Amino acid sequence: MWILIFSIGLGLTAMGVYLRYSSKRLKRVCTAIIDGTLTGYETRKRRSGGSGSSSYRMVYFPIISYSVSGVEYEHTFTAAAYAEPVIPEGEKVTLLYNKDNPKQCYAVNEKVSFNIVLHVFLIVMGSFAMLIGAVEIPVLLKAIFVSGSIILILHGINKWLKGSKLRQRCTYQTNAVIENSNGKPEYTVPLFAYTVDGVKYAVNRGIKFKIEENLEIYYNPYEPSEHYEAGKKPSNTSGFFSIVMGVLFLLLFYLFQY
Repeated sequence: MWILIFSIGLGLTAMGVYLRYSSKRLKRVCTAIIDGTLTGYETRKRRSGGSGSSSYRMVYFPIISYSVSGVEYEHTFTAAAYAEPVIPEGEKVTLLYNKDNPKQCYAVNEKVSFNIVLHVFLIVMGSFAMLIGAVEIPVLLKAIFVSGSIILILHGINKWLKGSKLRQRCTYQTNAVIENSNGKPEYTVPLFAYTVDGVKYAVNRGIKFKIEENLEIYYNPYEPSEHYEAGKKPSNTSGFFSIVMGVLFLLLFYLFQY
């Protein structure tokens, strides 16, 4: 029984970590901006009400077509569905895509796919279930505390070092400005973009900005998609938090032993 609870917790934690990692990676590589066109919807059935309900409703996932270097691609929303087809066919929708692999993309108004609340919820609930399952197995409980603490500390150090290297590489300064979209505001979320040697790069932030605002950016002249905002130290806060949490868990383990 305890092993089963532990296994379920391990699965939830792994899912949360994977979703967070894959979402952050997608944001990191998708820096090129393009306007796609809505060509239709993929419809799916979902239960109405609770899990025992026998009634269903239809949900609509927009299908966006876009062209890169003369090659046509399609992207279907995977994390954002509509209760009805509210976006008219032919409407422009802003996409961010990976210039090295244009098939990798997401719509700006699909930012729900990077829902940190969901990812943290899965990790916390999974970790809690792992601890419950390991209570009756002292050796397993010790392994969780020690390995988890070490992972947090190493993760924090890695984040700190990555942020330091990013600041060393990003030595050129420019201003990012609001990217004006051809689409209607409710269908395409405004975002900042900056231009280097005639190529436009996106600043991936899930916040809507006022039109008159601009953003000061430091970027890597050899890889312009690498950037960070002036006045911010990339990865320092999250890296420091991970290190502190790891040390705290080790301290709790020490107190638990004695």
